[in-house]
Amino acid sequence: AETRDVVDIVEDLLVTARAEAGQLQVTTEPCDLTAEMHRIAELMGGDVAAGRAVWVSADPVRLRQVLRNLLSNAHRHGGPNVRMDVAANADSAVFAIRDNGEALPDEERDRIFMPYQRSGGESVVESVGLGLHVARLLARKMGGDLTYDHDGTDTLFRLHLPLLDEAATERS
Repeated sequence: AETRDVVDIVEDLLVTARAEAGQLQVTTEPCDLTAEMHRIAELMGGDVAAGRAVWVSADPVRLRQVLRNLLSNAHRHGGPNVRMDVAANADSAVFAIRDNGEALPDEERDRIFMPYQRSGGESVVESVGLGLHVARLLARKMGGDLTYDHDGTDTLFRLHLPLLDEAATERS
C-alpha cells in the first residue's frame, strides 16, 4: 500500500508539472465509467451501487487517476461510510462519491482544489495536497468538471464527464 501511495503521489506531481508547463496531454476514447468505478473499488474499497454501463469520452489512464484520487481522499479525510455510484443525465455522466464526513467551512470549499492544500490539519502525513487539484484539472482537461457539496449528512464529490451516446459506443 505504501508503494502504491508513493507511485500515486509521483504521478500527481508529474501531472501538475506538465499542466504548469502547458504540456499535459489527454487523449479521449470511449470508457465505461461504471466498470472503472468497480475496478477502483476492488483495489481500494468502498461500497458501489450496481448499475448499467455508462459510456463517457475520457482518457482511461487519467480517468482511473481521478477516481483513485477521489476514493483516496474519501478514505483519508471523510467519514467511514464511503459510497459510489454512476448516473447519466441528458448530456453528461456523473460519478458521485459520498461519505459521512463533516462539511467543509465555506471558505475551504474552493481552496481544496488548489495545489498543495490539505484538509484535516497536519495529522494526514501521507498526503501532499494534490489529489483533488489533479482530479479537477484532469476532469476539466477531459471536457468535464469536479465539484464538492455537502447535503447536511454527506460530503459529496461529483465528477461530470461528456456522455457518449449508445450509437457511438457501438461503433468503437
